[in-house]
Amino acid sequence: MYTYKAKVLRWVDGDTLLCLIDLGFYTHKEERIRLARIDAPELRGPEKEEGKRIQQLLSQRYPQGTFLTLESKKRDNYGRFIGELYYHEQSINQWMIDQKLAKEVDY
Repeated sequence: MYTYKAKVLRWVDGDTLLCLIDLGFYTHKEERIRLARIDAPELRGPEKEEGKRIQQLLSQRYPQGTFLTLESKKRDNYGRFIGELYYHEQSINQWMIDQKLAKEVDY
């Protein structure tokens, strides 16, 4: 498990965001992060209105420039890092489950 500081660039949807990750020694990398343990409604298909609402909510709660803590250890099949995100030590992933904004999944 690796822990990084990450700056929000934009929310792609309700369970994926684009971040600028601080790798240390003044080195940064832009990466897509897939939130671990959750599945949020998609921006396309029958749940698209709910998906847009959740994406907007996350964009307001954690806007561009917000610093988060990222814990990650692997990539998914699409090349995204799978991670647990924290804001002031509160798990965003767990918050989304608790607020019923996403379903908890095991993958």
